[in-house]
Amino acid sequence: TRVGRALKRRCVALVTDNNQPLGSCVGPSLELKEALDLLKGEGPEDLQDLVLKLGMEIVRLAGVAGSTLSAKQTVRKAIDEGTALQKLKDIVEYQGGDPKLLDNPANSNANSGPTSRVGVGSAIMLLQFDRLPQTLYMFVPNAADAIW
Repeated sequence: TRVGRALKRRCVALVTDNNQPLGSCVGPSLELKEALDLLKGEGPEDLQDLVLKLGMEIVRLAGVAGSTLSAKQTVRKAIDEGTALQKLKDIVEYQGGDPKLLDNPANSNANSGPTSRVGVGSAIMLLQFDRLPQTLYMFVPNAADAIW
């Protein structure tokens, strides 16, 4: 928050527990599906809670909501009415991607389920992380141009 104050910007910091897995998916394709489920009001409760808290802070910082209750209602309404998911589709389309692909992201290689060994999920996550740019490229072909 020191940088924010120096730039005369309102900011907040949320301390979260990075020692525990968040959600129930590993790998870009499954994590994308899980993120889309969250924008539909579905998905794991721990991830829903974090998305709600982060969203509340965003709308408060933007001045859209003044109180915690108002911020919570604003975020919940955006998710419930589908405007949060629609905004993601608008962003994908604006960057040259096909927003229809978000309606049913398919991945024949994706498997979901618990692991029987400790540490396997961490190793898989690290191995899959390098595929994120390729996964995003499926939805936004010129994403690199927009980002860089």
